[in-house]
Amino acid sequence: MKTNHTFIAIVFTLLICCGFSSCIFFGRADNELVGRWACTDYETSVYYEAHFENSHKYYITKQHVDVFKSEDENRITHNIYEYYGKYEISDEIVTLHYTKIEHKYVVYLNHEKVVDNTISLPVYDEKAKYETDEKCTYLTLVRNFGTDSTYTQEYHKLYYK
Repeated sequence: MKTNHTFIAIVFTLLICCGFSSCIFFGRADNELVGRWACTDYETSVYYEAHFENSHKYYITKQHVDVFKSEDENRITHNIYEYYGKYEISDEIVTLHYTKIEHKYVVYLNHEKVVDNTISLPVYDEKAKYETDEKCTYLTLVRNFGTDSTYTQEYHKLYYK
């Protein structure tokens, strides 16, 4: 009986140590943007996923899939944009400094890949106003903040790795 209690105490101690070390080694979020977020624009069928890291690096993917089916043809077109960079936060404004932007264009015709192109696009900086809810499960981004082309995106937090 004593051996079982000792074993349970050791396992419990190891679990506590792992819990503390994960906070020490992996760090807690230094701001409410840290994490993985998803947004779907149902009007344009575009899916966004944003990843903000503690190191103030981020990447955002924007995906749109177009499907065309007829008697003679089955065509699927993928447009994928990948945005990479670093971000800065000042009050409720996040400045996205894009360092790499790529557009991948892939077309399948009758289940055969016929086009697969990737091009680099010019980089730029963007300001966005952001707000999260109390539990930090929803993120509102007002993109291109302070310009004539402002638009709002509603993201939800993703809890998988």
